[in-house]
This record gives sequence, C-alpha cells and structure tokens, in this order.
Amino acid sequence: MFYEFKNQIFKTLSDVKIFGVLLSDLEKFDISIIEEPKDQEKGDFSLPCFLFSKELGKKPSEIADEIFMELRSVKNDVFCFERVNAYVNFFINNEFIFDRINYFFKKSCPSPVLSKKEKILLEYSSPNANKAQHLGHLRNNVLGISMKNILSYVGYSVSTCMIVNDKGTAISKALYMYMNLDREYNPEIDGRSDDFVGALYSSYSKLEKENPKVKEEIQEINRKWENGDLEIRKKWKEMCDLVYQGYDNLYNRLGCTFDKRYYESDIYEKGKDIVLKGLEDGIFQKSEGAVVSDLSSFNIPDTVLLKSDGTTLYITQDLYLSKIKKKDFHPKKSIYIVANEQNLHFKQLFKILEQLGYYKNQDTLHHLSYGYVYLPDGKMKSREGNVIQSMDLIDEVSDLIYKNLKNREDENENLKEKAESLAISTIKFQFLKINSKKDMIFDPKKSVSINGETSLYIQYTYSRINSLLKKANFSDFNIKSVSINADIERDLLRRVLKFNNTISSSVLSYDPSIICKYLIDISKVYNDYYQNNKILGSKNEESSLNISYFVSTIIKKGLEILDIKVFNRM
Repeated sequence: MFYEFKNQIFKTLSDVKIFGVLLSDLEKFDISIIEEPKDQEKGDFSLPCFLFSKELGKKPSEIADEIFMELRSVKNDVFCFERVNAYVNFFINNEFIFDRINYFFKKSCPSPVLSKKEKILLEYSSPNANKAQHLGHLRNNVLGISMKNILSYVGYSVSTCMIVNDKGTAISKALYMYMNLDREYNPEIDGRSDDFVGALYSSYSKLEKENPKVKEEIQEINRKWENGDLEIRKKWKEMCDLVYQGYDNLYNRLGCTFDKRYYESDIYEKGKDIVLKGLEDGIFQKSEGAVVSDLSSFNIPDTVLLKSDGTTLYITQDLYLSKIKKKDFHPKKSIYIVANEQNLHFKQLFKILEQLGYYKNQDTLHHLSYGYVYLPDGKMKSREGNVIQSMDLIDEVSDLIYKNLKNREDENENLKEKAESLAISTIKFQFLKINSKKDMIFDPKKSVSINGETSLYIQYTYSRINSLLKKANFSDFNIKSVSINADIERDLLRRVLKFNNTISSSVLSYDPSIICKYLIDISKVYNDYYQNNKILGSKNEESSLNISYFVSTIIKKGLEILDIKVFNRM
C-alpha cells in the first residue's frame, strides 16, 4: 500500500515539464529512482535531481528548483513537497495516511494479490539418506516452510515435494559400515535412529584413511545395488528406514509437509534412459566411456551424465525428476531450494532440460540457493562428525526457554509445549533473518536472547502491546480518534502501511529476510515509543492505543506468514 503513494508521486512527476522537456522523456526517469530517505525529517520520498544533470546540461539545484516550481501548480491532496539542495522531498499528508490505514484495517489487512492462483512447485529438504539432518539442512527446511506460506499468502497455489537421495557413493559408505556391524540398532544405546546411521557414515571416513583399498568395496556395493542384489537391497532398506524415522520426527516438529516424496532409487533408471536417448539424438556425447553434456554454446562447463561404468549421478535422476514433477503437478514455476554449492549444477541442469525440450522458458525454473551455515568456531563437516544436529539444537533451545518460563509462569500452563513452540520459532527466525544468498554463523546462545534481532524480542513486543490493550479494555480501532502528536507516531503509521509492500518485495525476490527485517524495525520503533511516552492515562491515550493496535496486528500477521506461532503472553 505504501507503494501506492510512491506511484502517485511518480505519475504526478511524469507530467512535469522542465526546460522544455517532460521528465518522463528523460532516460533515467523511472519509479525506482524515487528514494525513501532514512531520515524522516527529509520526507517520505525524495527525488535526486543530479541524475538528470548530464542529460539536461543543468546544475542539480537548478533542476530541483524547476521541478519545485512546476509542482506548485499541480493540485493534489496526497502530498506536500519542498526543495532541499539537489532534492525534491515529498511528505504524505496525514489525512491520506489515516484514510489508507482505515481502509487497510477495515478490510482485515488484505494481502497483496500477485497471482491468479498460478501453480508453484517448491522442492525443498531433499537430504541424503545416510545421516541426520544438521544446521545446513535446517536452513533448507525453514526456507521451504516460509516460502510456501509467503507465496500462498499472496495468492499462489503452492505444492511441495522432496527428493530423497538414497543411492550412490555416500549412501554406500554408510551401508558398508551398517552391513559390517555385528549387532542391530538399539535406541537405548544408539540414540536417535538417523544419528545412529550418521555415526556409521562418519566412522567410514576414519576407516578409509587407515585402509584406502576399502574404496573398491564401496564401488562394488554400488554396482551390486544397481544390479538388484537381494542381500544388498535388504540391508539398504533397513538402514534407510532408520534414517526416515528420524526425518519424520524432525519434520513433525518443524511443520514440514510434502505433497509428494520422490526417491532417487525409484527414478534413476528413467534418468539413465533419458541420457542414452539424448546420446542417440546427438544432444550428448561420449568422452572416455562416459556420457557428457555439450554446453559450450551456453558458456557453461560440460558435466558427466553417466559414468563410464554405466552408473548414474545426481544430475541423471534430476533429468527425469524434472519431467515427472511437471507431469504430476503442472506448475507454472518450479523452484528448487538447494545450497549454493550446487549453483553450477542447476545452471547445467536447466540448460540441459532446455536442450531436451522439456522447458522452453527458463523463467519457469528457479534455483533458490542459500549459503553455508557456520558454527562460531568454523564450518561443519558431516564426514568428520563435526556438526550440530537439528534435533539436538531444538532440544537445547527448548530446554533453555523452558527453564526461563518455569521461573515466571503459571505451572498449570503446558510450559514444555510452549517452550517447544518458542524454540522452533526462535530457530526459524534466526535462519530467515539472514538473506539466503549469504553465509551465516549460527550462535545458539545469541538466538535465545530477548534483546536484539531475535524472534523472542519481537514476541515480547507483541506481548507487551497485547497486555497494554487488555489493561485498557481496548476492543476495536477507531481511526477518527487517531492523531499524530509526535514524529515517532507518524513513523509507526508509515511503517504499518509498508506491510504489503514488504510482503510483495519478499515474494518477488524469494527472500523472507525482508519480512524479518521489517518486523525487527517496527518492533524497535514501537519499543522506543513505549519507553518514552506515557500511554495509559495520557491525554492522547485513545490515539496511542489505536496506534499500538495497528502495530500489534501487523507483527502478529508478519510472524504468522513466516510460520512462527504467536503468543499473547510471554
């Protein structure tokens, strides 16, 4: 809705003529150049006139003067303006802010509709079936959940799927150790079932260092598996089922849901058929016995699609997977949430799919990549067992929150359940507040702080407002009672009106961190307002309560869009 103001200013400026030239005819005149100054005293929006100086052959201050003079003859009830050096600054009239606030809340905060029920398919999670999921997987899962919520909120019909990588060298390493174990899995001794398999995988790394020849046995397991060896397949299924049991426990805690689960073991042969057909049709080529892509015309490195021994790779099954996903879901757009270490893989995959004729428009495919997750003391390495498991982290944060709640809360309340929900919410927010493209350091201790940029800080802000409104017996807002008595109140109302623009920006860039930063900012401004202004019993009480209500409603809706449960009382 705040974009509506910006658009109104842009349309008005488009008709302005200076020095005999319409602003709309200038090369750099575009809505994106209209800025939002950080300092509210400089306006709600600002036009930097130096951008037109070269084209017009005039000083920026002269251009600003001309625009200012021309605007004085334009009638409008939306904004007022002033000229400051090389800028023309615009201030939205308070009456118009009240009007848009009233409309927004009378309509129960309508979402920005960006789609006519177009179908989007999200593929996320997609782990290897040889270990428990660690913080890197957790970032993937959290991104998947939040993007599903955000896209659904603005009108898309969103389906989700995952691909379990349950075959190949990494799986065979864990399987080798499982087959040579002289006992069965015992939960009382071995802990979580996926942790148990992950420990086997980690122990293989040490074994290989001591006995490099064991790598030959791994390749033999691979070959036997693909040839359908019954004993190998039986043990493989036993091991994978242990991993899936652990995964389901994690997914239930996080709230991950999938409309369909694909398994590499079910589709790899179909991918193999596609590669061989592509070779026959001249799309692919042979190189030292292997089948490779030909991507030279795209300036992308070629990649092996089928090994010289006839075994498959991830990209082999991805070819068929993309084909079957299109058949199963008919998406307008297919989004892959996978770590940025696979950036090249997806560039290659998308171009190969184009060569095969499966997708003609590359805009229908999108790789939502994300950076590494580091611990404060360095990078996690699954092979070495240097990881924090997702389930362990949730348990740790939940225990910390439970201890704090137990000291303050009503013992009749289900504190363990509440602590669990707050822990999940806290962890989700810590991942989402960082732009997914960036690497991040996850510090468990900082994530549970009630000060700073955390979910708990925002939850406390919401809880504070809810307590205030309850104490005042506030029932419903009344825009006629709202007045702006300080700059900070105007700032809060402006931020409220930016809510839908924030959601739209998040959708268009596939970036939940935009919403997180918005919630952090509006919470900080409100807490400053709360600390420095008397609300209950003041002459502006009714107005302040209404403003507080607007902020609390926005915070709640924003957290819910991120799939974060909101509590009325902390």
